[in-house]
Amino acid sequence: MVNIAVIGCGYWGPNLIRNFYQIENSHLKFICDSNEARLNSIGRMYPHVAKTTNYKDVLNSKEVDAVVIATPIHTHHPLAKEALEAGKHILIEKPMTKSSMEAKELIDLAEKKGKILMVGHTFEYSPSVNKVKELLTGGTVGKLAHIEARRHNLGRLQSDYNVVWDLAPHDISILLYTTGSAVDKVRAITHKGYLINNTDSIAQIDVMLKNNVSAHLSMSWLYPKKMRDMTFIGDKKMIFYDDTDPVEKIRIYDKGVDNKFDVGEVAVSNTIYREGDVYIPHISSVEPLRLECADFVESISKNKKPMAHGNSGLQVVKVLEAIEKSASTGGHWVSIEE
Repeated sequence: MVNIAVIGCGYWGPNLIRNFYQIENSHLKFICDSNEARLNSIGRMYPHVAKTTNYKDVLNSKEVDAVVIATPIHTHHPLAKEALEAGKHILIEKPMTKSSMEAKELIDLAEKKGKILMVGHTFEYSPSVNKVKELLTGGTVGKLAHIEARRHNLGRLQSDYNVVWDLAPHDISILLYTTGSAVDKVRAITHKGYLINNTDSIAQIDVMLKNNVSAHLSMSWLYPKKMRDMTFIGDKKMIFYDDTDPVEKIRIYDKGVDNKFDVGEVAVSNTIYREGDVYIPHISSVEPLRLECADFVESISKNKKPMAHGNSGLQVVKVLEAIEKSASTGGHWVSIEE
């Protein structure tokens, strides 16, 4: 049994608390939040779980094996560092840290202490995303050429980071995971829209992967409709993944363009537009966060590397830094540092 403490009962914390309370081999020992009213509100649903407004109570407890951090981004590094030094395993919500330097420090410290360091890249555990990965790896789409991603909604506006640091980690982690390729370079244009707190709320991002696949990420906090979809375009077929669809999350289109050339005195191009069948595979309905939490507990119990490990978090933070740098230059290409 792994004794778990969750620090942060805000937007995402209650979902983590619910899962760690329910999954096998996990014992929710503590919940912690500096806001006492919020802590008590969540605590009423878990009357047998200890509550505290002081995170040091969690770190000082000899009964706590692992700490889950679901707090604002600027607190991730100091909290995780202190928890690792106290001998705790760590799961940090995305993005891992505010800088790659901070992320590297946590990775090195976790290795030194012999502790699990995991990042909340929930979509890597999504049955839909894993189906996409399976289809890409199996050659269903043929040679992958381009990926289009849209992540739009009205809000949720944040005070300590912008739309890129809020939404882009999802799509970046999906790109890295499904393609198995690192990012080579990025360019980005961001815009504040009409927000009065001087925070970027709209972003258009171009990505070149090292395997020569291109991607375009579009994200916004200022959009009337919730959109969470990605299109994977290959030379054989195309995959449309819509995370908002409750039933048909993936559609495989036998659709594309075939070019044939007749070589003679004059080369003639015959362009054929292929319109084939649409296939909708069955996708498991298990909650991705449940699988993520279970992987964290199993990684601790078996001393194995989790799927969304610390280096996975570092790679995403590196891309976020490059996006931010590109946006500050007006959209010039920025390479990802090794």
